[in-house]
Amino acid sequence: MNDADIIKIELYKYLFKYSTSNFIAVPEVSISNNISDMLVTNGNIHNFEIKSKSDSLKRLSQQIATFKKYSNLVTIVAHDKFIKKILSDPQMDGIGIISVNDKNKLTTLREPEYRDIPAPNYLAYFNTSELRETLRGVPQWYKLNFIDAEKKLLELLTEDEVRRLTLFRIKEKYSQEFAKRRSLIKEKKELEALQSRFKQYINVQVTPLTDIPYKVFRDFNY
Repeated sequence: MNDADIIKIELYKYLFKYSTSNFIAVPEVSISNNISDMLVTNGNIHNFEIKSKSDSLKRLSQQIATFKKYSNLVTIVAHDKFIKKILSDPQMDGIGIISVNDKNKLTTLREPEYRDIPAPNYLAYFNTSELRETLRGVPQWYKLNFIDAEKKLLELLTEDEVRRLTLFRIKEKYSQEFAKRRSLIKEKKELEALQSRFKQYINVQVTPLTDIPYKVFRDFNY
């Protein structure tokens, strides 16, 4: 494994140890032409950016700007050699910071600050097909492009409902994958645990709004 992969495994172990409630943690998730090293949901959307000893900070400013737009919480997990520079950067205000030493021990230096994000930004976690399937039952739902499907969902849902829907979809899409990764890490099959996606969990069926459990937000009738 390369340095970043080792840190990813250590981050998983860190989350297993310190997260006290149910969560989903998924590596390598695409968000608006950027890749989140780790997407974690636990009532909020939390994206982690990893900077190993062999990385540089060249793209960090642009990456963090993107993650701020699409995350309630953002944390940088960086090697000790970068920490001083990161802490002195005003753009990193409100960003969580976890340091990584040469033995790959993780230490929280600063917790991230929560931020609200607008409803359309939550929908960046859906692809066009998923948005259409969510609207199954709406007249001509299968013909909708991303923009029209997004517009329709924003008409139907409040901002908080969009947030809840997104968290529901992330859990629906990745919960089995996460359980598999967790099991592999426990079995010390760490390289296998970091494969980008597991074939058997790709294209997990999308639950349309009319079938989403009432407890998620409310009933829908078209």
